[in-house]
Amino acid sequence: MKKVSVEHIEKDFVLCENLKTSEKIYLEKVSVPKNVKEGDVLNLYENKIEIDKNETLKRNLSLGSSPYFPYFCNMQTCHKITR
Repeated sequence: MKKVSVEHIEKDFVLCENLKTSEKIYLEKVSVPKNVKEGDVLNLYENKIEIDKNETLKRNLSLGSSPYFPYFCNMQTCHKITR
């Protein structure tokens, strides 16, 4: 299994980056889940591709944003993350 990050979505292809090797990989758009978004982490198996929501969330939080929870919270307040 490979883990890749979705970098860019084009008309027919999805540009990804291997998280271990930084290799760029083009996947046919019809082969990835329909709800894929830029920034998602995908698990590439022999015969299927799936979105790894937990890894996507961890990666986005480490980069300072999250499509699932766009707020940074400490014990007292929450702040909306803006880009």
